[in-house]
Amino acid sequence: MTAVIALTDRAAALAVKIKQNCPSTVLFIPRRYASKYPGHCCFEEGLAGLVRELWDEYPRLVFIMAAGIVVRLVAPLLRGKGADPAVVVLDERGEHVVPLLSGHLGGANELARELAAMLGSKPVITTATDVEGLPAMDDLARKNGCMLENAGDWKKIALALLDGQRVGLYSTVELGVRFPPHVEEIGDLAQTSGRDYAGLICITEEETARARAEEAGLPHVVLRPRNIVAGVGCRKGANKEEIRGAVLEGLARNGISPWSLARLATIDHKQGELGLVEAARELGVPLVAVKARDIAAVEDRFAVSPFVKAHVGVGAVAEPAAWLAAANPLLIAGKTCCGGVTVAVAKDLKAVIG
Repeated sequence: MTAVIALTDRAAALAVKIKQNCPSTVLFIPRRYASKYPGHCCFEEGLAGLVRELWDEYPRLVFIMAAGIVVRLVAPLLRGKGADPAVVVLDERGEHVVPLLSGHLGGANELARELAAMLGSKPVITTATDVEGLPAMDDLARKNGCMLENAGDWKKIALALLDGQRVGLYSTVELGVRFPPHVEEIGDLAQTSGRDYAGLICITEEETARARAEEAGLPHVVLRPRNIVAGVGCRKGANKEEIRGAVLEGLARNGISPWSLARLATIDHKQGELGLVEAARELGVPLVAVKARDIAAVEDRFAVSPFVKAHVGVGAVAEPAAWLAAANPLLIAGKTCCGGVTVAVAKDLKAVIG
């Protein structure tokens, strides 16, 4: 959701124009213009109080007023780039759109470009990586719904990129973003030994990547792609703790970061199992139901259990479910059993970071 705050009559008219193009936005205008622009939220003269109320409620704030006013309004509310909302400022003619705060993590730069395209105006982007056309890891993490580990080192690596220094890039997924020539792809993190790198960028589901990067003694960031599918079979009534524990154990056994988990998959007969539903919720991923007939069509590729076939109509669940729930699957771990839960792990080779 985006809140748009206007201060003058002309600013309110511009806010209405934005609302017409982006229905999900909520407009806040001074009460004195309520009759001219009906149906929108009104505020009295206490603009600072309004901004305090909106700060934690809306992830994106658009101010149509002078940038100096906005700076003074938001300064007491700032907590950090990972917590602050995106803040964008427009002049009341809509000629310039300035992302003022949380350009990458909060998406202010992207919002500014969207508004500028809508209004036919100019986005004023000042973040150095954007100005130089360099990819920003915090921006990639936000756009791809990924976890960025050791993000504190990104400033050092970004500075190295801007200065044209050599940076190592280790990736186990397809990249839809182009890095500059001085970013050198490496096939193994062990290859960093003796290399004159200013930092390392790791884009991988491999749990050991961060430890290896730390061993190299270089500034590094690790982006966790969402490219892993866990297929799950369970006995009736298995609880969320059992299922969640089995999934995490299956990932750990195979050296996969839990941050790379994209979804759980199971047979459609099991999609209503409360333990599965709650485990998926706690893991922060969707639960995908694979049709039994689709599993039956491929089950001969996997180890079949007569016991499972007698109970659910197919001879395997975890492995074919993981396989079928990935767009381009690579089964990297066959089923393992933990109590009454079986887990198999597939990597989706079609996953792209870009």
